[in-house]
Amino acid sequence: DLVKLTVADNGPGIPKTEQQVITAEEEISSLTNASGFGLWIVRRLTKEYNGSIDIETAAVEGSIVNIYLPKTV
Repeated sequence: DLVKLTVADNGPGIPKTEQQVITAEEEISSLTNASGFGLWIVRRLTKEYNGSIDIETAAVEGSIVNIYLPKTV
């Protein structure tokens, strides 16, 4: 069982290269680091708790970030 947390905004969106780093499709390196600290730390914490992240592009503009964490009792 998983718990899902969704955060959405109507900003300019997250560039595809940064999405790949945040969702762990690519490892963080000096060439592929994300421009901000916020989503990077979310990725670190989510990974530490055996969770995952996916990023969607909103219908009009913005992004939707879904964080999945294992449910604990």
